[in-house]
Amino acid sequence: MTDNEQKNAQNTVDLPGPVVDAAWLTAHLDDVVVVDVSTVPGGTPTGREVYESGHIPGAVHADLAGAFSRTDTDLPFMALDSADFAVQAGTLGIGDGDTVVVYDQGPTLWAARLWWNLRLEGHDAVAVLDGGLPAWKQAGGLVASGFESREPAEFTAKRRPGLIASTPEVDAAAEDDAVVLVDALSPREYAGAGHIPGAVNLPAMSGYRREDAEACGALDPGKRTITYCHGGITAALDALRLAELGRDDVAVYDGSLAEWLAANPKNSRTR
Repeated sequence: MTDNEQKNAQNTVDLPGPVVDAAWLTAHLDDVVVVDVSTVPGGTPTGREVYESGHIPGAVHADLAGAFSRTDTDLPFMALDSADFAVQAGTLGIGDGDTVVVYDQGPTLWAARLWWNLRLEGHDAVAVLDGGLPAWKQAGGLVASGFESREPAEFTAKRRPGLIASTPEVDAAAEDDAVVLVDALSPREYAGAGHIPGAVNLPAMSGYRREDAEACGALDPGKRTITYCHGGITAALDALRLAELGRDDVAVYDGSLAEWLAANPKNSRTR
């Protein structure tokens, strides 16, 4: 088999869950498509430059702040429509039958964003590398530099509307006992800056116990759970955290507080 044929071959393997560790990835590195989503919002160096300075061998880079964000809105990091997402995923070399492992520089929230977006478009065979590149290095994994690419692939987007929430749905959640609205920000931000009325707090970055998620109803299969943050990134991390606890149908309010506040200036957060 030639190098090009190997790049075009389908990368398929069963995932143990929504999160994999460095040992698992080491054992299956040739069986998956690895995607680096290093992101530096508005900063220097760029995410692409961070990726080129050191990444998991064979990994391609997804530009979440650029190619994977809508350009027709002032809201940051808004998800592409299905057709545009399919083009970008296919350009990276992600095909319909491929298993994908996504990682970032450690905080996991950027990796969680692409994990959610792939699942939003019907691609279930995706997991996040626990601890990102730092965990990979700590486990003794090799690191490559420069730019790598894969042969383009056919990606078919099949959007799941249940995994994304709109402003009207979020507004209605405050009066709907069948919906659990989750603020993914820190307890300080939730209580200090305020939150959308009716929201409970499950802080994605600091983590929480299963009992906390159960107590607020976020794991109740009879209720719809919607997460939000400032702009849909940390909210995706909360969706990943809840998936680890067995709830894999959590919706993300894509525009989150940025959209909620802009949609109706009279809206006020509850403290």
